[in-house]
Amino acid sequence: IDGLPIHKSSKHQLWPILCNIHQMPHIKPMAVGIFIGKSKPLSVSDYLKSFVEELIALMRSGIVVNGKTIDIKIRCFICDSPARAFLKGVINFNGKDGCLKCTTTGEYSQVSRTVVFPNIRCHLRTDEKFRRLEYGKHHREYSPIMEIPGIDMVQDFIIADSLHLLELGVMKRCLLGWRDGSLGYAGKLRASEIEKLSKDIEKIKLPSEIHRSMRGLDCLAHWKGVEWRNLLNYVGIVVLKDVLPQNIYQHF
Repeated sequence: IDGLPIHKSSKHQLWPILCNIHQMPHIKPMAVGIFIGKSKPLSVSDYLKSFVEELIALMRSGIVVNGKTIDIKIRCFICDSPARAFLKGVINFNGKDGCLKCTTTGEYSQVSRTVVFPNIRCHLRTDEKFRRLEYGKHHREYSPIMEIPGIDMVQDFIIADSLHLLELGVMKRCLLGWRDGSLGYAGKLRASEIEKLSKDIEKIKLPSEIHRSMRGLDCLAHWKGVEWRNLLNYVGIVVLKDVLPQNIYQHF
């Protein structure tokens, strides 16, 4: 479940609900519901109501295929961080009570300019307490997903994806920090080093399996997730060698 824009010149966006059969990976994901509007759905209850009602009915009756009744069971929900918080009816991941797995409380860091969670020894969240809405500021609204039989509201949501954690997360923060000096301890690249890095990135020729070529740092604001992924996994080890301090390069 995720949202995506329809046109660059329009505010309209789609929020499809896609389903994949785990035991049949060769079958492409299928759309089982689509929302369209000028923003994301305002209410998770309105967004999921029809889907949840139909799903519960199918789970009770099963699906008959060639005279055989097939049981239906939800394995997990896969969403990015904003969509995951929306579906569960909780605050965003960057909120002080936004951790989905434990009861740690975050604090704002002046260094990273974001919410961090220094305390890692906290009680784990449980499905039972979540359903009783016992987690205070963690909850925003009731989610109809809780009506689906057999769903664990803590364990059945995938919380980590490489796109937001690594490519648009750590890699993007590092490169912007090296360019702008916002990381503090890591210093700031000189203008000549930034220019060299940009030219070297543009010169890189990637294998034919990678369809998107790299753009220079002047286009950094428009980089796609795949460009950050290519920088992290393939390009960075080459182009950063002569511009980063040795200790930072080795750490990278």
